[in-house]
Formats: sequence, C-alpha cells, structure tokens
Amino acid sequence: SLFCPQSRGHAGEYPEQLLHATLTALRNGDDQCLNLLGRLEKRGEVNPGFLHFLKARALLKLRRLEEAAEAARAALDESPADAKYLTLYSRLLADLNRLSEAADAMATLVSRQPQNPALQQRLCALLLGSRRFGEAETVAREALAISPDSARVVELLAQSKYHLGDLHGAIKLLAEAVAR
Repeated sequence: SLFCPQSRGHAGEYPEQLLHATLTALRNGDDQCLNLLGRLEKRGEVNPGFLHFLKARALLKLRRLEEAAEAARAALDESPADAKYLTLYSRLLADLNRLSEAADAMATLVSRQPQNPALQQRLCALLLGSRRFGEAETVAREALAISPDSARVVELLAQSKYHLGDLHGAIKLLAEAVAR
C-alpha cells in the first residue's frame, strides 16, 4: 500500500492531496516536487520505498544523477523485489556510466523475469558496455532462444562474438540473419 496505517492521524490536508500535488509537480517537471516530497516524508504517512522512488524520479528530471541513484537505492532497500525500483536504479547507474553495477542490477531483474526479451537485451547491452563479453554472449544466446527473429538480439550476439575474438562467427551469424 502507498499509505501507512496511521495516515489519517494529522489534521489539515490528507496525504492523498499532498501526494497528488507531488505527482503533478513531478509530471510537470516542477522543482517544487522535492519540497512536497519532503513534506510527505516528514508526515510519515506514505510508504518510504515509494517516496524514495518518487524522489529518484524527481532528481533524475533535474539531472542530479548521483542523488537520484542514492534515492533509487534507498527505494530498493525498502522494497528489494520491486521491479520498478530495480529498473530505475539500473538506468541511473548506466546514466552515471557505472555500467558493470547497472548490469548487475539488471541481471537481478532478468533472473526474476527470464522470459522478458527486452530486459535481456538491456542486460546484454550493459554487459557489452562493461566489457563483460562472455556474459553478454550467454545472455544474447538466451535472448535469441526466446526471440529468434529479433534483429537486435542477433546484433548483440554478433557484437559479443566479435569482442571475444570470433570475427568469423560474428560475420556468419549476421549473414545468416540477413539471408532469412
């Protein structure tokens, strides 16, 4: 639940009203969003993980990436199984060029959703970017088993092969894909 059990204990504005104002400010890119989030946090009426997630989103819009990553990490600490929080955290790490950490976060998400080809593609790209070519090849092969007609997956597998020194294998893979 978004709201804590004691959320009706304060006089004045309801947490729903304050949360609505916060979400509107976030959507509009209004820098008042952080102030509103602070007010919600002080009241202690909204789920802390969700507040950290909103703070990360607001900080991302303001391009304050380090702080946004810290807020996303705090959201994950509150709710480690939340896919939204993990996705945002991985994205922020990638934006900070911390590609290996971003890949590790994305790998956690892929392990929870192994049949999701979009997540596997993202993981493979992060692994390639962090020069973890063997792992990238493994993930690309798994993604190809799920999405055999995906040109993007074939491209990622060919890149993996190339970086592992298998130029012939990369060329053959691409030629076979073009011939289909």
